[in-house]
Amino acid sequence: MILMKIDDKGELLADWDEINSLAKSFDRGCGCENSYKAKLISLIWKDGYERATTDMVSQHNQMALLLSCTGGSA
Repeated sequence: MILMKIDDKGELLADWDEINSLAKSFDRGCGCENSYKAKLISLIWKDGYERATTDMVSQHNQMALLLSCTGGSA
């Protein structure tokens, strides 16, 4: 079973339904290799999403602060 792969164009392909299903089975106590891999993928993906969201909010707040300090003429 392939959960993720990179296609010929270099794009990431993932079976998210299967990843989520296996990650949930890992949470329920299933210790098979595929459920372990799926849980790792989901944790890494979630952490990356949270970091990207935090970075975007931080950049937006910095821009808003800059614009408020310069009267919007930055």
